[in-house]
Amino acid sequence: MKLSGRPPVTGNRPVRTAVGIAINCLETLTADWNRYRLDAEGVNRRTIFVDTTGVASTDFGIDAATRQRL
Repeated sequence: MKLSGRPPVTGNRPVRTAVGIAINCLETLTADWNRYRLDAEGVNRRTIFVDTTGVASTDFGIDAATRQRL
């Protein structure tokens, strides 16, 4: 079970500045690494994605509608 939405399929984006390189490196370190494991054969077929967009992991006071959506 994965508590996030499916990773978006993104194409190559041009990087023109040192700040852009740093931002892309951080994105790779924090998010993109997981996509490689999910792309392995059979992994997506046995993974349940629960889209938690807009709900923090420390948000213990969510309303009933948000609980139902999750």
